[in-house]
Order: sequence, then C-alpha cells, then structure tokens
Amino acid sequence: MTNPDPAAREAALQEMFQITSEELPVLNVFWPDSAMAIRSDLKLDGYSAFWYNIPWAIRGLGTK
Repeated sequence: MTNPDPAAREAALQEMFQITSEELPVLNVFWPDSAMAIRSDLKLDGYSAFWYNIPWAIRGLGTK
C-alpha cells in the first residue's frame, strides 16, 4: 500500500488481519535459515527448510 495516511494504512492492516484470521489456518511469518553438513561420500536430495519435519526414513539421504 502506498497511501501515506496513517489512518488509511491502519484500516488496510486491520482488514488484512481480519481476512487472514478467517481464511488462513496458519500464517508462517518467519522460518529461520538452515544448513546441513554431510560426509563427502553421501548425497542429499530434496533438502529444504522443511527437512527436519520429514520422517527420517524418507529424507533422501543416500550414497553417491
């Protein structure tokens, strides 16, 4: 929003929060950076920020 009027900006933010509270079950506003170090004889497929939420047996860690 580019309106410099504080009251208009407040109204827009209140509307946004109202809509998201009714229509979104969860709104992630932050996800920390993550990193992984593995041995050189292994490969890592599908690493993402959700890596630690995936069951360990299907994470895609295997030999090269």
